[in-house]
Amino acid sequence: MNQECSIVRDLLPLYAERLTSPETAVFVEKHLRTCADCRAALQETQAPPALQPAPDAAPLQHLQKRLARKRLQIIVMTALFVLTAVISAAGILNAPIYFPYTDDLVQVTEDAGALELTFRADVANVSTERFVDPDDPLREICLVEAWSTLWERWFSGPHTQAARLKAEGGKPLTVLYSENDGTEAVYLAGKPMASGGMIALPSLTLNYYAFVALIVLAAAVLVRIFVRKKPRACVWTERVILLPVAYLLAHVTLLGLTATTYSLPHDFVFVFCAALLLYCALLLLHGLIRDALERRKRA
Repeated sequence: MNQECSIVRDLLPLYAERLTSPETAVFVEKHLRTCADCRAALQETQAPPALQPAPDAAPLQHLQKRLARKRLQIIVMTALFVLTAVISAAGILNAPIYFPYTDDLVQVTEDAGALELTFRADVANVSTERFVDPDDPLREICLVEAWSTLWERWFSGPHTQAARLKAEGGKPLTVLYSENDGTEAVYLAGKPMASGGMIALPSLTLNYYAFVALIVLAAAVLVRIFVRKKPRACVWTERVILLPVAYLLAHVTLLGLTATTYSLPHDFVFVFCAALLLYCALLLLHGLIRDALERRKRA
């Protein structure tokens, strides 16, 4: 390459962009007419730059999907915890609070052979259960309950609760009021009972469920200790552990440390629903914690 070619090569970028003076452009063009190498260099200068291959976007897309999945898990987990709190609050606010018997709790009058039971204004709910006296098949017993709830006490006004009871099938009727506190039912009206009174016993079913949950929890913890060197088995064992934990937390939240209940259907439904929601939330929390620990180990 001679000296003139070197000068022209330095000027080619400016010439290609039409940034040279007219005299310089004439000099470059004159040289290009006689130099094939410089003409080839000019064509390379004027050619569009080759497109660089795009970097692999798969790792970035994977990271974006993982972050989006994590955000969704956090949102769902938070919603489940909130729903658990709402269900627990609803269960507590609507739990029956039974009234002890007092002289002004209920007034009993007789009208056309039927007994009219009119309750105090703060009684929000009344239920009656009729059955044949196990000690006297010719007698029918009606067991009466009266209760309110925290919701009705705080947010509801006076109530008008009454019950009309009438003997059926020619059998004399005995009306008893159950205080649902382990004491003997109070005689209200009808044919007096010659034998001793009657006691309504609480249900112990939820106590049994809590005891089973404790046994499952203890067994799962022991299994977790034995499989601590097997990562996959550890994950599944921890998920099993969360099930009795969720049930026991829901049980204690709604019922306290004891579960002798006179309202089994109400208590079981709320404990079950709260435990199910809490278990799902704890599963999501467990997954997030394990992901964080694994990333820390890799780092």
